[in-house]
Amino acid sequence: MRWNLTTMLRSAALILVAALSARADEVLSDELSAGWDRGFVTNDDCHGDCGLVCGCEPQTCYALSADLLWLGRGKVDPNFLIVAPANAPALSVLHTSELDFNVEAGIDMGLRGKRRNGQTWEVRYFGIFDQLARERRVYDDGDAVATNDAAIIHFDTLNGSYTDLTTAYSSDLQSGELNVWLCERWGFEPVVGFRALRQSEDLETFVTTDLTEGALIDFSNDLYGGQLGFRRVLWETPSRCRVEATLKGGVFYNDMKLDGEVRTGGATTPSVNRAFSSTAYGAELAVTAVYRFTPYLSGRIGYRGLWLDRVGLAADQIDDFSAATGAGNVDLATLIYQGGNVGLEVAW
Repeated sequence: MRWNLTTMLRSAALILVAALSARADEVLSDELSAGWDRGFVTNDDCHGDCGLVCGCEPQTCYALSADLLWLGRGKVDPNFLIVAPANAPALSVLHTSELDFNVEAGIDMGLRGKRRNGQTWEVRYFGIFDQLARERRVYDDGDAVATNDAAIIHFDTLNGSYTDLTTAYSSDLQSGELNVWLCERWGFEPVVGFRALRQSEDLETFVTTDLTEGALIDFSNDLYGGQLGFRRVLWETPSRCRVEATLKGGVFYNDMKLDGEVRTGGATTPSVNRAFSSTAYGAELAVTAVYRFTPYLSGRIGYRGLWLDRVGLAADQIDDFSAATGAGNVDLATLIYQGGNVGLEVAW
């Protein structure tokens, strides 16, 4: 009887273990099937979402994105740029606040690699070149006295006496980033990284028909520093669409350089050559809609805004320096870029 009872208990235990194993295999199979139906497989290490495309796919290790940007930038401080008459300035022919920059196209590219622990390493670059504000002004009082016509204000001096002047204000912006995106917590995907930016611009006013007559101011900002931020999904469907917001902010060391020159009679005379440094601040906001065509190809469209504080702009320095001595203090300002972006992302 004891042998029979022991045998029965062992048999019952074996049957129970077999049933549990079969049920576990069934659940795992159902989860995998559901995951493939939705286009992704869950992963406990990254809590179901690594932020590369729309889902967390352990077999997907990298993602490459390329976006076209269309960004506009804000106006500069008001300063007199061209005045008349030249021998006794009384009338503004052109004010710096009248210069409107066009909305310029740029490129934004990023490469991301996902690690097994769910963290994502990202290298990103974007650039906008030759963003231009251009104005032509004509002034002629009609008499034979040449000194009564328009003059260029170059720092604290008046340059020449002309009747037809063109101002070209050109701006470049470049940014490079190295970021680490951490696993999602409470709906937020944190990021920590390093960022370098270069914002440079040329303000040139010249005789429309003679480039050898005019004045130039060049200013550059080179910013280096760390940044923190997060990304959050605002809305999504299980497998196709998502809308996400990204916010990053940083503190930067700003290495600045100011150069000025006057051209007249075929000769070029340097007027100011100074270097400065300060602490600058920056923040970037992006709201992006992502549509997933396949598990490995997505389309992107959204809004991008970049805010820079305590940077130097060429037009803001006109009234702050002496062309004769080069003395003066740099005028720091806030600069805002904003616009749209559209692009593609490929994952593999």
